[in-house]
Amino acid sequence: MILHGIKNIMRNTARSISIILILSVSIGLALIMFLSYKAINEKISNIKSSIGNTITITPAGSQGFEGGGNPITETQVNEIKNLPNIVQVTETLLATVNPGSENNLKSPIKAGTLGKRFVRFQGYNNPNFSPSVPIVITGISNESTITGEGISLTSGKLFNPSSNSNVGIIGTNIASSNNLKAGDTFKLYNTTITVSGVINMGTRFANDGIYLPISTLQNISGQQNDISTATITVNSITNVNSVISQINSKLGSNNIDITSSQATVSSAIAPLESIKNVSLYSLIGSLIAGSVIILLIMIMTVRERKKEIGVLKAIGASNFAITMEFVSESLTLTIIGAILGIIIGILLANPVLSTLVNTSTNTSIQSSFQGTGISSRGVNPGGPIVPSGRRGIVFNIGRGASRFISSITGASTTKILSSFKDIHTIINFYILLYGVLAALIITILGSVIPVLLISKVSPAEIIRGE
Repeated sequence: MILHGIKNIMRNTARSISIILILSVSIGLALIMFLSYKAINEKISNIKSSIGNTITITPAGSQGFEGGGNPITETQVNEIKNLPNIVQVTETLLATVNPGSENNLKSPIKAGTLGKRFVRFQGYNNPNFSPSVPIVITGISNESTITGEGISLTSGKLFNPSSNSNVGIIGTNIASSNNLKAGDTFKLYNTTITVSGVINMGTRFANDGIYLPISTLQNISGQQNDISTATITVNSITNVNSVISQINSKLGSNNIDITSSQATVSSAIAPLESIKNVSLYSLIGSLIAGSVIILLIMIMTVRERKKEIGVLKAIGASNFAITMEFVSESLTLTIIGAILGIIIGILLANPVLSTLVNTSTNTSIQSSFQGTGISSRGVNPGGPIVPSGRRGIVFNIGRGASRFISSITGASTTKILSSFKDIHTIINFYILLYGVLAALIITILGSVIPVLLISKVSPAEIIRGE
């Protein structure tokens, strides 16, 4: 009966070919939507666990070198390190020194028109006067601050951020301005510092800076236990709000300012969420469409062969045997359609996914970042920052004072923008199994009602009718 059912597809070749083509498109679309759903879901999970999951804590009323307030202390930060869902806490400390004041360095920064606007001492109105711009020093507790995309160590080696050794890494600009290389020494806060390495941070301002272990900077600058910024990495963007609430409860919302890029990231991935939902609904719709096609064909086939079914029953064929004939016929059509559908799915999955993502995200992403000072290249420098350094230096050095601080939101934005271009489907052996499973689901759903019709055919009525 099974072999007979397989041969039945040749009874009407034109109709069988049409059914196979329709089923192949249906199964191919189902496979494309399944692959798209899987790829987008994995991308969203990846973004939530690696981008936009950072919280930045700064002293209340200050940002970088701007504003006032009291610094955060290591004691305060230690209180939140063991809170649930916190993966890592990175601490930074900022300081500035004027060239020649407690150091023997030359500043590589030229004040220019922008710098002169904010100079507040004698010589401001002298067009030939060129003030010396303070040098920014950043104390770090984690080497991730000076590693990553766009950053490269040009010579020497990184230091251990958790040490209190008098070593530091200097930007390429300050190295060239002072003829320094790895292994050389310079004076900072009347302390001899050894150059561990020379680094290219990717921006002119960051390459004008000096990077030390945070405990070293605390000791030599007289800022023991002080922290300028604490960056909290949360295990997922979905837990950011709860962690912020816990931090406010621990440290007091009046003592700290908390910022995060959660809202920006959530807005940016909203189009992906929409595409994921569309993929899921299309997947379900494709399976239902294929099942309905088989259902209608099998109902029509059962009615056409009602006399044949009655005769088979009259000579002793069971309902199960006759059912197997029709199921094997529908399964044969569906398997052939599935083979073609899998080929279609494999060939078109990535192009369709790419089209969906590009169409749905381009406008949404750009509108999400309008008015935020954020571009695909990171955070655009904002207004002036007047540092309140160790000696009360008054000078504008721009919001790029710390590459680490200014890149927190911008890095997330850049990662999101680039990650949208990196979504692709993965096809493996299991995907082929999913295609066969889709064919089986379509066959089973499409054969239920025809099986019931077969069981109701009465041989006696057929014979009487003849």
